[in-house]
Amino acid sequence: MPDGAPPVPKGREPEDLDPIDFAGEATGKFEFIWNNRDRLKAVKRFVIAVDDDLPGKRLAAELVRRLSASRCLFVTYPQGCKDLNEVRVRHGAEAVARVLNSAQPYPVSGLYRLREFPPAREIATCRTGWTTLDAHLKPFLGELMFILGIPGHGKSAFAANLAVNLCERYGWRAAIFGPEEPIVPFMRDKLRRLYLRGDPRGQEPEAVGRADAWIDARFLFIAADPCGRSEEEAYLDWILDRATDAVLRDGIRLLLLDPWNEIEQSRRPRESQTEYTGRALRMLNRFRHAYGVMVIVLIHPTKEVGRDGMARAPTSYDADGSAHWYNKADHFVIIHRPDDAKNEAVVRISKVKFEGTGEKGNVRLRFDRASARFEMLASYEPSHDEPTTPQRQSW
Repeated sequence: MPDGAPPVPKGREPEDLDPIDFAGEATGKFEFIWNNRDRLKAVKRFVIAVDDDLPGKRLAAELVRRLSASRCLFVTYPQGCKDLNEVRVRHGAEAVARVLNSAQPYPVSGLYRLREFPPAREIATCRTGWTTLDAHLKPFLGELMFILGIPGHGKSAFAANLAVNLCERYGWRAAIFGPEEPIVPFMRDKLRRLYLRGDPRGQEPEAVGRADAWIDARFLFIAADPCGRSEEEAYLDWILDRATDAVLRDGIRLLLLDPWNEIEQSRRPRESQTEYTGRALRMLNRFRHAYGVMVIVLIHPTKEVGRDGMARAPTSYDADGSAHWYNKADHFVIIHRPDDAKNEAVVRISKVKFEGTGEKGNVRLRFDRASARFEMLASYEPSHDEPTTPQRQSW
């Protein structure tokens, strides 16, 4: 360094650097680096051995950002020494060699070794409330679950039933964005049926009151207006802002979006449907990772599934909008009712991303209209990819 270390401005930290003035690099304090820039490009490693004081630390920061942190190593001096000369005087030439040979790489933002990661607990999975389904679907906090199904085949009922089961069993709170049906009376009555396990119209007023109190304690509803009169459009960022408030104020652990196609799209100019869906899913990813909230999104299949009036069972890549739905899911669930005359649905777990959170397969459940609940079948014949020894006891 021909001209010595730069001073640290008053009231500033050594690493608090001004932006590089590239126009002045050829004549300023770091002219020597500029003049040798082509030669320096060929150097694979630099050992930064500057004075261990404030000007030295500022010089190190200036050098590292010009030479690239990925090519630089720093030294650690013995106690009481501020530079290599003092190491030589106090401890001898061999100590100088040890200091240089033990130089360590500078940390690079976004690049880490295994030992630098904080310890993390194993994924804690939850039971769904259906014993026959538990081997296949093991939900967990912080996951993205997508549920696909033809309208009228029971995906909303299944999602609501799953949410109630999780809130009952684990004491969670949940937030629901469900603009397709009014909260009162339709969503309220659905949750009443699920909690009471029967038609609330045949219950005592005290029982209905207990159900309403439980719903009030466990569920929040994201809506522009309680009566649905507001013309405010529900964009995803608006919904996630409300969900964030629900996390911070009420501690929700589950966010249910039912269905996706009712969320207003804020597509950028010339942004395709696939590009928007990918960007929207990244927003959901940031939310669930930031707050550890399980996010369940209900999606419709493409029109191809119901072509010519003959609805077939949707597949993993039939989600309307983009293949991102299947690719980004931690769990991808398909609800299909093969026989309209029966109150039975096939719950197909078509994707399980992480080991220990389930396995792919099909499980049949019966829908009880009085309680709005899905129930395990008394007699159960598994398909080729279902569990071979299903358990039939109630939960």
